[in-house]
Amino acid sequence: MQDSKGTQNHFLTLENLSIRNCEVEGIFCLNGHGMIGQQMSLRLKDLLLENLPQMTYIWVASKNSVNLQNLTTLIIMGCAKLKVIFPPSILRSLTKLKCLSIKKCMELKQIVGCEQGDPKNYVTFSNLERLEIIGCAKLEKIFPKYVLRCLPELNTVKIRKCKELRQIIEEDVKDKKLSQAKKSYSQPCFPKLEALYVEHCHRLKRVISGSTSNDLPNLYLLIISGASELEELVGCEQRQGDEIGKTKVELPRLKVLIFMHLSNFSQEIELPNLKNSVVYECPKLSLTPTTTFEKLKEIFPYKGKYYTIFKYNQELVNTS
Repeated sequence: MQDSKGTQNHFLTLENLSIRNCEVEGIFCLNGHGMIGQQMSLRLKDLLLENLPQMTYIWVASKNSVNLQNLTTLIIMGCAKLKVIFPPSILRSLTKLKCLSIKKCMELKQIVGCEQGDPKNYVTFSNLERLEIIGCAKLEKIFPKYVLRCLPELNTVKIRKCKELRQIIEEDVKDKKLSQAKKSYSQPCFPKLEALYVEHCHRLKRVISGSTSNDLPNLYLLIISGASELEELVGCEQRQGDEIGKTKVELPRLKVLIFMHLSNFSQEIELPNLKNSVVYECPKLSLTPTTTFEKLKEIFPYKGKYYTIFKYNQELVNTS
């Protein structure tokens, strides 16, 4: 939708926008004549993009030319040619985004576009609560490394069928001292994360890279299934004398754990409050299951909030 005075005035006041089943190539193009040096502030709160097979971009904008400070929900489904969700030019304005759901975008390679220069002062996704990524076959990482400590409100993460996914948050391979430096931080990376579900991501080797052992203090529900290369939940190193070994992860509030088809997972996890665990085909893991899916279904306490995640896994086991 290219800029004109009529469409510009309309979009400035629009709060909800749904676009489905059409052949558009892009949604917002704000680099047109008359837009240079101006900032467009949108009232848009909810944006749904579904089955747009020719769409290659959502936003094209020069730096700071668009303000999306009211956007709280973004849902993208079946956009086969889309390669990037957020260009760097709009990152600073995403402070109210709470829900991000991306499904069946087969060419998607980046959620956050490449940034030139030093992005460490960016504050982005600071209110993101729910993240859902399903069926994005070419996606190799979810977030760049500078987003690591910018997710203080993240509560639920669900990632499924991303067969090329290697990292959820990009690892900083250039900085060898990064892991040790992070140990001095008092604030965990994911202080409010309660539910984490990863399924059919066979190239993923660790969920969190180069972090600390207590970055998931409020995790309640953990489900990982079909991740054959997964070795660690948290990939941080611990020095013991002259030797460097893997850190034992602490999950002090975890109550429900489901591990399935994890042929290489061997990291030790401290689970002082674990009530229910289902472990299936995890040969390197010493954790003993405490219940079955049928029993867990009867006592599962989060029927309103996370029940759909749990129910899917029960159906998966029943049909395998």
